[in-house]
Amino acid sequence: MPREMLSGSCECLRAELLKQGLMINHHRREMLPAYLQATSPEKQLECALKVGWHKDVLCVV
Repeated sequence: MPREMLSGSCECLRAELLKQGLMINHHRREMLPAYLQATSPEKQLECALKVGWHKDVLCVV
């Protein structure tokens, strides 16, 4: 998720998460940006947009 999705009212961010199946309490939806900014995930994923090498791994889309 690009960090710029946390700017403004975050409607685009909520729309994308809802489209992917996230259930959000309508009365607490304004708390989502603060939660995402305060949370540090244990694991991170890297996504490749084109074929090529990244470090020692071949990335294939």
